[in-house]
Amino acid sequence: MIYELYTLPSCEKCTEVKKLLKELRIAYREISLVDREGMNAFRKVYAESKELIERGTDKIVLFPLLVKRGDSGIEKISQGTERVRELLSA
Repeated sequence: MIYELYTLPSCEKCTEVKKLLKELRIAYREISLVDREGMNAFRKVYAESKELIERGTDKIVLFPLLVKRGDSGIEKISQGTERVRELLSA
């Protein structure tokens, strides 16, 4: 199982989730959306699983976004500190 954390700069919730992952000693790969490589990785996840990805009332994707991958691909997607905490404790 692999965790990927998609983040934005100046995102307080992204910082909170990174701290939580560190406290729980969970290895993850951070993918920042500040560069083309990060954006392309996010677009691929979005295209594959857009029905699992939440949007705010303004229709903007909510970050941070934690992707749990298994051998067969994406298993779960979680957004926001509390939902990430729920995913990690499941």
